[in-house]
Amino acid sequence: MQHVSERLSYNPCAFKIPAGDIMPTLTQRGVVALLFGASTLSTQPIIAQTASLTGPVPVTEQPASSPPEYVRAGKLLDVRSGKLLDNQIIVIRGQRVDRVGPASEQPIPAGAKVVDLSQATVLPGLIDCHTHIMLADTDNSHYEEYLLKDSYQYRTILATLNVKRDLDAGFTAMRDVETEGAMYSDVDVRNAINQGLIPGPRLKVATRGISSTGGYELEGYAPQ
Repeated sequence: MQHVSERLSYNPCAFKIPAGDIMPTLTQRGVVALLFGASTLSTQPIIAQTASLTGPVPVTEQPASSPPEYVRAGKLLDVRSGKLLDNQIIVIRGQRVDRVGPASEQPIPAGAKVVDLSQATVLPGLIDCHTHIMLADTDNSHYEEYLLKDSYQYRTILATLNVKRDLDAGFTAMRDVETEGAMYSDVDVRNAINQGLIPGPRLKVATRGISSTGGYELEGYAPQ
């Protein structure tokens, strides 16, 4: 599985995740809970937490001597072999997965912080490689209203809700491929996540899009 010392990476959808990366915090009710993600078999509310209760803390701000946290995984998906492993322990230091192994080989010290997902199936977080966090429709029915009537500030607030929904759905990393007219607001959302101000996935952002005149969705308007 994942060992920082070996510089290995999970590869759930053919895109590399930096070795040891985990999702910092997530609250999810019902049938899904995530660590770096975890799909639970329980119907009870689950809170899967790692190093922070308020959101991601930059790795550079965490001391190297951070006490480890332990996650009990009833089942763990090994994405390399495609097998579900039973009764695994995930050891986390700061914002990094330090090591993963069978519970019989990973004793948990007395008094250590433990996240019990023994009734859950744990798997790497999902990656969405094409998103528009500044939009909310699935059918573009309000597309022109967003671009022509709503302010950047309102759409940025909307984006903070969207990224939390994505995180709750299991996406721990996303590539947002332009703000649909909201200028550089995606950078602010990314920075707020990185600083722990709001919950959300790790974001790669593109800011403003480039398109030929008359070549995009907004049609029938004066070119200026």
